[in-house]
Amino acid sequence: MKRWIMALTFILICISVLDGGEWKIGIGEAGRDVDRGVFCTSKDGKMVVAGSLQAFDKKFFIMKLETNGTILWQKSYEDDGDIDYLDIETIRPTRDGGYILSGSIGNPEQDYRSDILILKLDRRGKIVWQKRYGTAGSDSVGNVEPTKDGGYIVCGTVIEHVTEQSGEEYDVGALLLMKLDRRGKIQWQKTYTHIRDDGEIEDAEGRLVRPTRDGGYIVAGGFGWNGRAWILKFGSGGALLWQKEYNNLYDNAWALEIRELANGGFLFAGTIAVEGVSGDDYWLVRLDKNGGVRWQKRYDLPGAMNSMAIALRQSRDGGYLLLGVNDNGGGKVYHSWLFNVDRTGSLRWIRQLDGLTAASVLEKTKEGGYVFGGLEVVGNGRFSLVKTEKNGEIRGCASIKDINVSTVETASIDGSVNTGAVREDSVIVDVNRTWIKESEYTITLHTYTDCYADFRLLSPNGGILSAGLPKTLRWSAGFAGDLQTLPSSFGLKYSLDKGKHWKKIAADLDSDTRSYRWRVPAQWHDLPKRALVRVDAFDDLNRFASDRSDHPLALRIAKVLAPNGKVRLKSGEKYTIRWHIGAKGKIAKTILQLSTDNGKHWKWIKTLTNPKARSWKWTVPDTPSRRCRIRVIVKNAKGKTIGADTSDRAFRIE
Repeated sequence: MKRWIMALTFILICISVLDGGEWKIGIGEAGRDVDRGVFCTSKDGKMVVAGSLQAFDKKFFIMKLETNGTILWQKSYEDDGDIDYLDIETIRPTRDGGYILSGSIGNPEQDYRSDILILKLDRRGKIVWQKRYGTAGSDSVGNVEPTKDGGYIVCGTVIEHVTEQSGEEYDVGALLLMKLDRRGKIQWQKTYTHIRDDGEIEDAEGRLVRPTRDGGYIVAGGFGWNGRAWILKFGSGGALLWQKEYNNLYDNAWALEIRELANGGFLFAGTIAVEGVSGDDYWLVRLDKNGGVRWQKRYDLPGAMNSMAIALRQSRDGGYLLLGVNDNGGGKVYHSWLFNVDRTGSLRWIRQLDGLTAASVLEKTKEGGYVFGGLEVVGNGRFSLVKTEKNGEIRGCASIKDINVSTVETASIDGSVNTGAVREDSVIVDVNRTWIKESEYTITLHTYTDCYADFRLLSPNGGILSAGLPKTLRWSAGFAGDLQTLPSSFGLKYSLDKGKHWKKIAADLDSDTRSYRWRVPAQWHDLPKRALVRVDAFDDLNRFASDRSDHPLALRIAKVLAPNGKVRLKSGEKYTIRWHIGAKGKIAKTILQLSTDNGKHWKWIKTLTNPKARSWKWTVPDTPSRRCRIRVIVKNAKGKTIGADTSDRAFRIE
């Protein structure tokens, strides 16, 4: 029987996101929970979120957002066949600007069988191709990653039927590594199970694969009923180069995430149970290029149970970032944790985010901070994205806490590493039986901005204002002063005397407004650094909070518009010098000057007596230099200079 997945188009009815800065937003649909959620950073630096709606709903969505949280586009997909659940596990950007998704699909009526789904989308979410892979058992995917040749590498777990030497037959889980070409065709695939010393074959699972710089792959997984961390290194053609198991002293040790390091070797993160300590701890292990342990740390947080490391990245300061989740042991209180550790695993700082479980990918932002996501457990079934500063904070956000505790950092094992026997096989993986088509279907998606950066004026916060020209004012909105809720309206004012007197810019701006384009008023003359801008916030009870520029601003009536850097002029050619003047009074003279040494010395170009002159066609002189600038000087009828401005950046004369 053919099964179908349909691409759907969302109607967006509620957007309330922070314009710039740091934020936390929730994504969900009224009446349905988001059951799973993942995201990635696209090739153009934007964020792409994919998620499954509530269990057995057979729907998942994908949406692309600006770095400030604004939704650019969104689609959803639905299975229209006899599949009873569909879970999206990972999404990754591809070399062509599109995306590759991995997930699991299945039908409980067929002995709870599940298969692996790989879905290729273009840059706008349109389906390019899709494949289904599976055995006769219940199979699941760990992740999929693009490879240098344009294909893909898939890690997961499949069910194998094995026969012992004694003749006993049973099913076991096996680690799957599968290489696909650019169209999803299998190039090679291997499965691995672990053999104990007594010859018994143990269950194994594949958690995650990463391509390595040598063209091969590193895989994190585990095996055994009680859990053993398992790291395997493969060559480009799938040959097993080495495999190591870690932690022979205690039960329940799993490798959940691994990264190749820029300076060689690997770092894996996971969870480990230690004898005499209740609950599971976070576990970080540094390996050399052959899998030998260099160092390891476990992090035992007070009151934290069932700790799981989810994501791992190298930080900009040379250390490492670890994202994890845990509960209080009863499954009722959940926290996500963001760790920053140095090159030896020593803790620098840690942040706690309440109410977030099943956290996913950790990404760096262009601003120097980080973005991560996870499911909320506050009864609303939302997937949240959190964008932080470089120190892991959202200033003024009560949901994120700086945890200042004496965190235990001890070695979890004695550093020994065993190399166990493995059973290698090549399971025939059924391909297809599921095709996907696009179809029209409408559901309603909401985004919720429920944690802002603290209320503050973002810009201008110092510098220069040009009289008569527009200036964009920006601010963030959070709890501040006497406000008991997020602001319901805003007002803007400016001062020319360091805050002694204020004049209105705008009033009654609605609660979603985070910027305003203001035309700076004309002035009689240049003003030194005495100007300020202020934003006022009001809640529903008209309680008031305010923030103003951190530093006074200078105000100039003249502004050089061209040339203003990044211009190459040739001697003898004609070039139009342009400027702006925002003066109240009558202008008697406008003087143009040229400097070829970044403003140390100036040469006269022209004196204009037309008060309306705002441009001059200039013959470029034969003065080759890379450090040229133009200066405009404005004088009144008394010959007094009332304004002056210089090119912001140097231009070139050749």
